[in-house]
Amino acid sequence: MKVNDLETMLFTDPFRPFRITISSGDAYVVNNRQRAMVAGPSLVLGLNKNPRSRIGNRLKIISIPSIVRAEHLGRGG
Repeated sequence: MKVNDLETMLFTDPFRPFRITISSGDAYVVNNRQRAMVAGPSLVLGLNKNPRSRIGNRLKIISIPSIVRAEHLGRGG
């Protein structure tokens, strides 16, 4: 994935939650853009089990080039 593609998914209005899968097979849901930040070639995610929370309980730093798939979630998310 390229930074520009990720920026498009993060900043298109209205925001639609999406799942990213990285080369290791791990997957992360980006369900709140307020907990996501692009910093150079990295995506910094504030993770929280509560999808409505604006605050993350922990951070995950993901190399954007390691993202092999990004897909919008259905309505049930």
